[in-house]
Amino acid sequence: MEVNTLTYKIGIKRQLLMLLPLVVRNGFILGSLFYLFGLSAPTYWVGSFLILLDILPTLLVHGQYFFKNRKLVITLSNGEKDIIIEDGERKSQYSFYDISKVITVSSYGGGTGYYSFAEYRFSKIVFKDSYNLVLTCLLIDDFEISLNDGTAIEKEKKFRIVAFI
Repeated sequence: MEVNTLTYKIGIKRQLLMLLPLVVRNGFILGSLFYLFGLSAPTYWVGSFLILLDILPTLLVHGQYFFKNRKLVITLSNGEKDIIIEDGERKSQYSFYDISKVITVSSYGGGTGYYSFAEYRFSKIVFKDSYNLVLTCLLIDDFEISLNDGTAIEKEKKFRIVAFI
């Protein structure tokens, strides 16, 4: 049997991909307004609106996700059905069968492109020994797809305006 091992940790590439919609969309809007109106009332009003409703929530959720998983390294061994968790000095190993529930929390509007924070999501993995592990999208793109191997795990999906932990 071939052992397929995947290791996940927060990297700069994943962070930039998550922040790219924020920079491109808001940079284009604010740049266009500045070009058309200069530093006038429309630029200030729209800029303030974007900061409060798009830029600030995105930066807050990104920062929260980064600090939650910054020291975490996850190794998934699909052949042996193991998950190795390294969080700073703590290292533990679980079987996929030790997972009792996976709760995925996503922001509303995912896939629509309306909000810069819409693609942010996290999964809370509850193990049978009551240990909880939070995996954010900065660490691993989609934990449910990674576990899609036929194991019987209870799955629950939740939606929030912004998927804060």
